[in-house]
This record gives sequence, C-alpha cells and structure tokens, in this order.
Amino acid sequence: MELPPVVWEGQDLRYRSNEPIDRICSGTFEHLDERAAHIGALFNRPVATVDYVWTPGTTLNDYCEGSTVGCADGSIAFSVLRLDEHELFHAARDGRAQRGLEEGLAVAFGDDRVLAGHVDNSDIETVLRDTGPYLLPDGVHYPRLGHFVSYLPAFYGDEALVQLADATSIDDDYEGLAASVEAVVGISMDQMIADYEAEYPICDSTHFRYDGFDCGRNPIEFPANDGDEVDLSVRVGCDEPTTLGPRSGEIWTMLSLNVPADGRYSFDIYSENPEADPRIRLRQCDAACDEVDASLPQDAGAWLGLTACLSAGNYTLRLSAAEGTAASFRIQSERFDSTSCE
Repeated sequence: MELPPVVWEGQDLRYRSNEPIDRICSGTFEHLDERAAHIGALFNRPVATVDYVWTPGTTLNDYCEGSTVGCADGSIAFSVLRLDEHELFHAARDGRAQRGLEEGLAVAFGDDRVLAGHVDNSDIETVLRDTGPYLLPDGVHYPRLGHFVSYLPAFYGDEALVQLADATSIDDDYEGLAASVEAVVGISMDQMIADYEAEYPICDSTHFRYDGFDCGRNPIEFPANDGDEVDLSVRVGCDEPTTLGPRSGEIWTMLSLNVPADGRYSFDIYSENPEADPRIRLRQCDAACDEVDASLPQDAGAWLGLTACLSAGNYTLRLSAAEGTAASFRIQSERFDSTSCE
C-alpha cells in the first residue's frame, strides 16, 4: 500500500496528503503529534510513529472498506477529515481491543464533534453482543459505546480501563469481553451492566469525552483574590498557532481556565464578530456524566454571561468560528466575595 507523501513531520506523527497543506489551520499538526504521544503514554502502548493520512473525497476508498469517514490500519490513520482524533486514537494505540470496546474507546478518547454526541436508547448488552470479532457496530451506537467506556474509569479507575483494553482482543466475542471484565475488575459482566444502567446518567460525548489532554493546553489563570479581574482577547483564525481545523465547517481553539480556589465568579465571554457564527462551550475538566455541573451552560452560542460558584480546578473553554472566517473573543471575569458560596 503506497501512502501519500509526508507534508509535515513531528516527533511522533507524520502527516501525509496529496492535498495542499495551506488548507489546514496552523495548530492542527502539532496538536495531532502531541495528542498521539499523549494517548500512547496514557495507555502504556507508545508506537514508534503514527502516520496520519488526510485523504478527502472518494480517495478514502483506496485505503478503507465500507467507511464513510475514516479507518485505521495498525499505526496508520486514514480520514476524509483534516483532524480526526477518533482514527488517531486507533492508530496511536495500534488498537486491537475487543471491537465494541475499541470503538467505544475511540469515541470517549476521540473527537469532540457534536455529530457523534447523542446517546441513543439502545441496550448496551445487545450492542456489545452484536459487535463481534472484526465486526464494526452500527454507526448509531457509537455514542452509546463511548458513554459505556466513560463509565468504566469514572467507577473503576483509569488503570482498570487500561488493563481491560490490554486484556481483550479484536478476536474476542461478547463472552471473551465478559471474561476479561471479570478477570480485571472482579465482577461479572451482568453486574457491571446492571450497575451502569442504574447508576450512570446519560450525557452526550461533548460532556463525557476524555479531556485530560485539552485541560493542559493554552492555560489562562483566573482571579485568585476577591475583587481581582481578568480581561483579555483571543483570536480564532486559521493563521493563529493555536487554531485547529477546519472540520465540519468550523475552526476552533481550546483554552484551559485555571480556577485557583473555590469562589464566586462572573463570566462575560462574547465574540466581536457575530458574522463568523461564533460558538462558546464551557466544561469542567474530568467531569463524567454523573458530575456534569448543570449550572454551567455547556453550549452558549455567541455569548456566555453568568455568575456562579465554581470549584477550584480546571475548565475547558472551546471557542469556534465558521470555516473561512476569523473571530475575536473577549474574556472578562471577576472574583466576588467568596463567602457567599459557603
């Protein structure tokens, strides 16, 4: 299989394409490179080099069978998207876990695309049983599998998830997966599913997606003392070094908001370019579906304004604009008398 030429090379990733790279935003290459290394380290399975192949249109059929967006073959990811963290996840792990688990992992540790977000009302046992050796799940069930995977570290810890991914094989059927669950976690698959259905609420992948990588990027320190303020501007444009994409008609930047102590904060975040179809998304880091802060507007459109008591920690702020445009965002915050939160 002959691959397209290398158009950019980092420490852990080679980006390949026959397309002009001036159609890719400045931060995309390093983001993929660093994320590949992060995934490999997280799952204790670093690969020498990941090849990421951007192959839009019908050329994907040269590498993938029966796929509409992408596929992976060992440490090679193929995608019609310039930035596809789902296929990158497969390639960075050289992923060969039990197929239902593997696809759920790639959703939970992959893209933050809203199109993959809605969790349907399917039964997880049926979905896993219908996803056999080398047999991909139905496309509508990917969010359900990702939701199930996000439950595992939330209730059993990160190490259990890593061990389970290593213990299973692409050759495993449902019974093989169940045996690995009992060996690693110490309970039956039936009991795990019963606990999952009883204890883990539904939320979509924009909330349950693993964000440990995003939470360390482009940090902004929030006010530490009552009366302190933050006032800054962030530009989202394809020529900016932190801007990613385009993908699904948008470009975006991920920021990490560091809140130093519990307290009451005001937010006023808005775009000065409404014609760029700006979007704002705020999320508390490391929050699984049973920990989502309902007081925070997860997708606020072009303006986010609120006053809320925040717990100390990190929050991700995703700022996006329509492909082919640029938008400037104003971020203002003030810390108020924090005794009101006690």
